[in-house]
Amino acid sequence: MPRILTRLRKLEAQPTDRSGLMPHTKPWLDYWSPRIDNLIAGEPLDQKIPFEVIDTLIHGAGIDGYGDQVRRYDEADHQAS
Repeated sequence: MPRILTRLRKLEAQPTDRSGLMPHTKPWLDYWSPRIDNLIAGEPLDQKIPFEVIDTLIHGAGIDGYGDQVRRYDEADHQAS
């Protein structure tokens, strides 16, 4: 069991995903967006898609003006007055 915990800690400490970019940043979103578009168009992928990308697609995303961080779309932020 300690071996698994060690492996999990190593994975959690990794700041980047398969793309080599930090998840939920503008460069990360710019990297994955065309790959997702190609997948939707029926083209094969050259690599696996990380869960963070799928989660971002499911929940929608916007670019936060502070630090180019990708934030989840929150309907409460965009309700009509």
